[in-house]
Amino acid sequence: MEVTTLSGNGIADTIDGIGTAASFNRPNAISFYDNTLYIGEVSGHRIRQLDLGTSEVTTIAGSGTQGTSPNPVGLLAELDNPSALVADSSNLYVLDTNNYLAWKISRTFPHSVSVYMGCFSGPVIGSGIGSADLACDPGEGTFAYPRGITTDGISIFVTEYNHNLIRKID
Repeated sequence: MEVTTLSGNGIADTIDGIGTAASFNRPNAISFYDNTLYIGEVSGHRIRQLDLGTSEVTTIAGSGTQGTSPNPVGLLAELDNPSALVADSSNLYVLDTNNYLAWKISRTFPHSVSVYMGCFSGPVIGSGIGSADLACDPGEGTFAYPRGITTDGISIFVTEYNHNLIRKID
C-alpha cells in the first residue's frame, strides 16, 4: 500500500488551485461522485470540489462566513460546520451540524444552496414534511446535531447524534 497527497499543502487556509497549490481549512467530510471528490470544511465553512482527473480544487459553496444563509449563488451562502455530505447525480446533501440543517447544493454552476430538511431553531426532535425555509412549523422534519449522511439512490439516511436516531428522508 502507498499513501500519497492528492491535494493540499498542509496550511489551514482556503485557496483554490491544482494539487499542492490548493489548501484546505479543516476538511472533515468527503464524498465521491463521477470522478470528483466533494469536501466539507468545518473551519472554512465551505464546500470544495476536487476533480480527480486534473487535481483542480474549486470552492463551490460557502462564503467563508460562519452563518445560516441559503443563496441561489453557492459562493454567497453562509454555512456553519458542514460536517458530512453525500452526492447524487444532481445534488450534494450537506449536514450543517451547528445549524441543525441538511442543505441541498446543486452540483452545477452556480451551485445554488437551499434548505433540504431541518430548521434553524435548535436541537429538537421532529418527524414530518420538510420545508425550504429556516423557520420550523409544527409537523416539520427537524434534526438535533445531524452528523452522518448517506443515500441508497432513492432515500437519504441521516444519523442524529444527540437523540441517538437514524432518520430516513424520502
